Amino acid sequence: MMWGTLSEMLRIVAFAALTAYLTHRVARLGLAHTPSWSYMVAGFSLILVGLGLSLSDDFPSLSKYLVLGPTPYQFLLKNAVVYPLSFLFIMKGVGEWAGSAAQLIESERALQKIRDELELRVEERTRQLKESQLRLQSVLDSLDDAVVVVDSKAIIRDINAAGEEMLGYTEREVVGRSVELFDVDDESHAQIGQKIEEGLIQGDSVRFRSQAKRKDGTIFPVEHSMSVLRDATGTRVGLVIAVRDITQIQRSEEILRQAERHKAVADLAGGVAHNFNNYLQIVIGHLELMKIDLAEGRPHVVRDDLQILLNASLSACETVRCLQTFAGLRDGDAPTTWSVFDLRPVLQQAVDATTSWWKIAPEVEGVTVTLKSHFERGCIVRGQRHALLEVIVNLIRNAAEAVTNAGGGEINVTCAVQEGEAVVSVGDTGPGIPEKDLARIFNPFFTTKAALGSGLSLAASRRIVDNHKGRLTVKSRPGVGATFTVFLPAAEQAPDVVTELHPLPLDEQITVLAIDDDERVLEVLQRTGDLCGYATLASPDGKRGIDLFLDHQVDVVICDLGMPGMNGWEVGKRIKEICEARNTPKTPFVLFTGWGGQTTESVKMRESGVDILLEKPLDVEKVAETIRRMAFDYKNRASRGAPSSVRETLSTPPNGN
Repeated sequence: MMWGTLSEMLRIVAFAALTAYLTHRVARLGLAHTPSWSYMVAGFSLILVGLGLSLSDDFPSLSKYLVLGPTPYQFLLKNAVVYPLSFLFIMKGVGEWAGSAAQLIESERALQKIRDELELRVEERTRQLKESQLRLQSVLDSLDDAVVVVDSKAIIRDINAAGEEMLGYTEREVVGRSVELFDVDDESHAQIGQKIEEGLIQGDSVRFRSQAKRKDGTIFPVEHSMSVLRDATGTRVGLVIAVRDITQIQRSEEILRQAERHKAVADLAGGVAHNFNNYLQIVIGHLELMKIDLAEGRPHVVRDDLQILLNASLSACETVRCLQTFAGLRDGDAPTTWSVFDLRPVLQQAVDATTSWWKIAPEVEGVTVTLKSHFERGCIVRGQRHALLEVIVNLIRNAAEAVTNAGGGEINVTCAVQEGEAVVSVGDTGPGIPEKDLARIFNPFFTTKAALGSGLSLAASRRIVDNHKGRLTVKSRPGVGATFTVFLPAAEQAPDVVTELHPLPLDEQITVLAIDDDERVLEVLQRTGDLCGYATLASPDGKRGIDLFLDHQVDVVICDLGMPGMNGWEVGKRIKEICEARNTPKTPFVLFTGWGGQTTESVKMRESGVDILLEKPLDVEKVAETIRRMAFDYKNRASRGAPSSVRETLSTPPNGN
């Protein structure tokens, strides 16, 4: 009996262990990961325990296993303990499952609500983004300036309507192409790239002027304003480029610049009158001294007096040229005005020309302004003499006004060579320039003079210096003064000079045709020719000059521009036609004038056959040298069998009979 009970207990324990193992495996399979499933698994495990208690006999029947045990102890254990507990666990599991299911349904409902809210938010943000893009596109399309967006590889990603109209391309034609599409040439592209790089090093934006090319090939001036485009992390991903057509702006600037030049001429009038009075005093004084010297038998002194008269007259000529520069009658951008020269005479001329600003005007107001200058040797540059004169005059004028307004002071003008550059400095002891204005001081139309200035002189000066591959900088401290410095590349060759004249080796006589309606000028030209051994033909007008040209074999023609009836352009054109009819090299044609600005008439010079243009007053030695060299070249090119006159050619039949 006792052994049977012990055996039965061991069997129960073994089955319980088996049940626990199976429960553990079910949990490992993830089927009992919730409390409901745990209770239900426990309940069914107890049922299995009850079935184990029924296995005491040799498996009589399945119904017997589930209802009655072979002993009262087994019966009581199954029906009073195991099955009720299994029922309770199963019901507890079902209850937990039902609660979990309800929670799951509620969670799914909450999750669906969140999804719906997120979808609404996404739709709202998408709508707002589209509206923002449309507003931005509307703003861009309403701008008069072209706006181009490029990526980090300079590939165009967007362009507004104004850009399409300005540049002549559609958005489809430019998107995906390089921004080089709008550059004039490779050199222009390199310059723009350099300015962008320099500007972006200093900040996130840069502004400069250049040129752009439309689809039809036309080139026009533009102002670029570029800003860096960044992503959310702050990384540079491209550029936003605003392009403005400044054709009309440049025309307005030029009109104002001309007005300012004319005002400068008026302001210079006092200084010019002062200088001319000095020159006249020199001329008149030495002429009177020459009369005395000749009367008293001292002719050797007269030569020195004549040289002084010549120098004074040449200085007066430079004063006239200065006036022409400021009046716009002389264009410093003309190719023929580029030369290699010493800056010292130009600086001295600027000092003399601005006397009315730094000396006369302050003295009238009872103010003392002192100008000191120091020009070192070797300041040789290549450029436009009159353009650089304009720059220095502008700087001295600004310094004089600053010092005068401050109640007096000092101006220093210096020139030196430093590290391969000619450095010109104009400093003053005036009130100085406020720090906030230094960054804008060279901008067009920026001025601190209110209605008295247009703000173009410094902008024009910087443009001239830039054209000379130089730099114009400014340093200033309030209450101390300001210093403007011009850096120009030093020339690698000696200054252009006119050498002393010597006859060129010619086997034949030089015949010169001189045409001028002023008999006094004709007399000077004739006497010059006689002294040089030329055969000089003189004509007081263009028509008779053409007749002389037809009747003689002329080697060089020198003609005045402004004449009644037939002007110099027309004479040159007619002589060119005659030479073409003669089928011989064109006779060299020299045109001279008392008006500036003709050097820019390249098309008219070519059409009229003008080889050289000289400006009055004429330098006799330069005229003689020019005639010699042109005649020598012409005789070398001319046919040895050329007829002696054009009329002979025109009267000879083509077949020679």
